[in-house]
Amino acid sequence: MFLLVPVRYTAEAKQLETREGHFSHNANLTAGIAAVAQHRNIQLRSVTATIEGDMDIQGILGIDSDVRNGFGGIKVTYDIDADAKREDIEALVAQSQKRSAVYDIVTNPTNVTVVVS
Repeated sequence: MFLLVPVRYTAEAKQLETREGHFSHNANLTAGIAAVAQHRNIQLRSVTATIEGDMDIQGILGIDSDVRNGFGGIKVTYDIDADAKREDIEALVAQSQKRSAVYDIVTNPTNVTVVVS
């Protein structure tokens, strides 16, 4: 199990922050929550998105050619503090998920072109 960098949005700072101080894929997910919350007039106090993934490192290292190189599964866990009922927060997450470019690229086949210049 790999734990990718958690991202936190705080209403006071009005910015996204990570432990390393840079943006990551989960910054996109957290920003999406903030955008949808604003549209729905939900006051956020904080949002943390934590992404975990299952991966067998033998694939990446070339130890076992039968092992996939990437993640076998990904889990996103949100910790949201807001002026809203649980069902409103769940609807907020569902709407954000629908609009997320990261969620889309992970859950749908995407053409990738690799070019050496």
